[in-house]
Amino acid sequence: MKGIDNWFQSSQVNPDILLGIGIGLAVLIFLLVYGAYLYQRRRHYKVFEKEMKSLDLEPNQENTLTEMVRRYSMNEPVQVLVSERLFDDLATREMRRILSGIGTIEAKEQYIDTLYAIRTKTYHPRYLTEEAISSGGVAAA
Repeated sequence: MKGIDNWFQSSQVNPDILLGIGIGLAVLIFLLVYGAYLYQRRRHYKVFEKEMKSLDLEPNQENTLTEMVRRYSMNEPVQVLVSERLFDDLATREMRRILSGIGTIEAKEQYIDTLYAIRTKTYHPRYLTEEAISSGGVAAA
């Protein structure tokens, strides 16, 4: 036991080295936690993209929905496709942002129409088929 006591004596420990090791461990732990957070966020975003592709949205609608989800940094972006209320909250924020921003009235109207089209395709696809039937077109399955 005498060898262990001689190895660690408080008078021989350099506090600068001990502080450096402590800071190094803290930085390492922070990087690991942050990396895990980024990985989880990316995985959730990939699930969102997969679900969004299954909705058969047009490219401009996909871009609009993607930008909206990224802008408001949702923890689980796929929830916007499941919860109509959450989508409405995000769309309302987005409409306020667009209407208060710079741009032509036509561009603003087109953007808002895109948001409504996304909502209809996501939560009420039967309206699209009923509309096609009533207008004489053939409804897509």
